[in-house]
Amino acid sequence: MSSFKYFQPTEVLFGRGRFAELGPAAARFGRRALLVSVREEPCFHGLFSRAKAHLAKSGLAVARFDGVVPNPTTDVVTRGARLARDFKADVVVAVGGGSTMDTAKAIAVEATHPGGAWDYLFFRDKQPTAKTLPVVAVTTTSGTGSHVTQVAVVTNPAERNKSALYHPLLYPRAALVDPELMATLPAKVTAATGFDVFAHAFESYIHPGGSPYTDMMALEALRLVARFLPAAVKKGKDLAAREGMAWADTLAGLCIANAGVTLPHGIGMAIGGLYPHVAHGEALAVVYPAILDYTCRVSPEKFAAVGRILDPRLAGVKGVRAAEGASAAIKRFIKKIGMGLRLRDLRVPKAELEALARQSLVLPDYKNHPRLATVADVERILDRSH
Repeated sequence: MSSFKYFQPTEVLFGRGRFAELGPAAARFGRRALLVSVREEPCFHGLFSRAKAHLAKSGLAVARFDGVVPNPTTDVVTRGARLARDFKADVVVAVGGGSTMDTAKAIAVEATHPGGAWDYLFFRDKQPTAKTLPVVAVTTTSGTGSHVTQVAVVTNPAERNKSALYHPLLYPRAALVDPELMATLPAKVTAATGFDVFAHAFESYIHPGGSPYTDMMALEALRLVARFLPAAVKKGKDLAAREGMAWADTLAGLCIANAGVTLPHGIGMAIGGLYPHVAHGEALAVVYPAILDYTCRVSPEKFAAVGRILDPRLAGVKGVRAAEGASAAIKRFIKKIGMGLRLRDLRVPKAELEALARQSLVLPDYKNHPRLATVADVERILDRSH
């Protein structure tokens, strides 16, 4: 067994009904909470009012920032950070999906540091300091794993670029994972965020920075996704399916926090930066089939292990045949959950594929892929995905 390191400082409160513990969880970090969310929508059924009530019951004063948008932008973060400063917030409470949690983390940095969150991206000389506000996360989707990671993804519309802050101080201090909050999530969102769970687990598993610890969690997450995601898409109020996906999401988040992601996420981030209307899970699903074919023969054992989870008929198959069978099984699964998309379906112009390919190799994710891709390779992958 090779040596490895594993780090996870987030306290995870998992299970049905844990949302009621939000007040005590946040009160440990101060008396003034900035509640970060999207605007009210019918599917939330008073969720944010309940969040405010839980916080108030524990003696916290609450200001709400409800300006979160999908693929959160630097402008959104700045508005939230301004409110956090004016309110003198002690803690940032995120109630929502990945966009909400990423926004909250970026606000926690920008509200307490000079300049903007974009000045503190993972590759900058300037990095967040201990002044960063503590974050408490309540996840309402099973997708990004952001409730247990040190990453905050932000889009800069002026640059048409999507990048990330990455620092241990961005780990939420506490994460409440209550499957009951996910029961009203629409099928399309369930499928898109659920495929992100699959991608996190799969890419962590094939990542060279993985370990026996992350491999164990990744395979369990993949088993859970295979079992529960189709049911969650088909019948959103199936709490057993929601519970299974919530645990899979948490496991996959723990994996990417300690191993990482690979080429598909680099491309997915580029798609989100250039075309903010595309959901992250959609961006991944649309390029996965071509990337699987591009990769499977160079990582046959790990592909085969994943393939056997999705297709038991591969149990006796070995080598490249097993890897190719795994690729086919994953493609069938993508279609099964309604994510069999093409780039043209997502309104990505074919004329911009060359520029998109170049942007896909800006982030370092591609360097950790089992097969190192060139710009020409990525352009071919995108062309096959269009």
